[in-house]
Amino acid sequence: MSRKISVLLLMLCVLLTGCFDASEVDDSIYIVGLGLDLSPSDSIRMTIQYPLYKGGDSGGGSGGSKSSGGGDSNSKMVGETIIDTIDAPTLLEGIEILDVTIPRKISLMHMKMVFISEALARKGVGALVAPLARYREIRSNMAMIITKDSAENVMRENKLAIGSSTLKDMELLVYQMSGTGLSYNTTFHDFSKALLSSGEQASTIYAAINKTQLSQEGGQEKGSDEQSGGQQPENKTEQKQGENKPSGQQEQDIRPQFPGKGQVPGEIKRSSENMVDYLGMSVFHDEKMVGTLDSYETRYALMLTGRYKKGIFTFTDPEDANMMLPIDIIASRAPTYKVKKDNDVVQIEQYLELDGNVDAIQSRINYEKLEKLQQLEQYIEAQLDKNINAVIQKTQKQYNTDIFGYGLQVAHKFGTIQAFEEFMWLDKYKDAKIHANVKLRLRRTGTMVKSYPFSKMKGNSEEVSK
Repeated sequence: MSRKISVLLLMLCVLLTGCFDASEVDDSIYIVGLGLDLSPSDSIRMTIQYPLYKGGDSGGGSGGSKSSGGGDSNSKMVGETIIDTIDAPTLLEGIEILDVTIPRKISLMHMKMVFISEALARKGVGALVAPLARYREIRSNMAMIITKDSAENVMRENKLAIGSSTLKDMELLVYQMSGTGLSYNTTFHDFSKALLSSGEQASTIYAAINKTQLSQEGGQEKGSDEQSGGQQPENKTEQKQGENKPSGQQEQDIRPQFPGKGQVPGEIKRSSENMVDYLGMSVFHDEKMVGTLDSYETRYALMLTGRYKKGIFTFTDPEDANMMLPIDIIASRAPTYKVKKDNDVVQIEQYLELDGNVDAIQSRINYEKLEKLQQLEQYIEAQLDKNINAVIQKTQKQYNTDIFGYGLQVAHKFGTIQAFEEFMWLDKYKDAKIHANVKLRLRRTGTMVKSYPFSKMKGNSEEVSK
């Protein structure tokens, strides 16, 4: 009997094993970036980006040769990747149509970034997120990015080819965003969950193509002539400080024009191979984008949500307005809340604890002295408190959207989730009384024990001249 069973098992092993449904790695192309735009034909314009296989086999029907740099607006090559674009009635049908033009099966299993144009986001993204959330190949940790320009153009200018792996470059870029706090790293899971939540609203990374360049001596930023029709800008404050000086005596002011304030993508004065700025965040009300926050406002938003880690803020020196103070602000503890509800009136007191390190003292004022350090601590704490509460007011009065998740704290005041949903918190957010209390402690002043003015270190300048 046992012999018969053994023979039967042996036959089953022969009959049931095989590799008829096996799939080789190079039988598919792996999408790393997906772009979504409005199409003139009222359909969806979808752009996909996938890497070349080693040895120059593009794996696609787009053609083209390998290029060490990024492609131009007419090229389908960007570094070591190929970009294809198609108009389709729905996203998933567009993928199937591309499947018959590319001699590989399209896979979304390794997708890292989803780019959605601002024009499309302001019309609503619910119909786009729903099929992605249901599709089995979608990764929940891919980054969601709203682009000021078209998603297709941003993807063509997104030249990240530092290493040999485009996937790794994209992963490290998103990781860098989390480390600086200058952008709001939102995953697909976070974004889709916030769209469905009755206690918070969605926000994403904001990006734009940087069309400016660093000004040359005696010149101005490239592109400024095009934007102003060849005329000088009317805003005199944006001209260089040395503009009225005689020729040959031009001086460029390298200090920030607006210390203590953030920047927006597309307007950073820089020069780089990758001309896409990932800076600030886009803000949603329900499924539609309603506005943006700049880089500093984004950091304040991260502090309020408890996702902030650390970042360097530039403050004007309180004792010398011509000098800057770079302060490394670090999250000390998670935020705490006190919530009171009286009928429809909600009061929220939030408490933030931050640490700070003085990274540099341009003015050479002795802030290492305890008395001076305490004065500086109070000054920075007041600035942070003012700016953080201004961001809360902006989301209440201007955007009417709770991107901080205060509703999740208010929900604790209700016995059931149904009662909280009937309360309609998102409609009442604009009228809620919310205040953030900031406590800052300056912990370190660097490796110097005391700062001395340069005049004292070199002696009196008049005596030296004699």
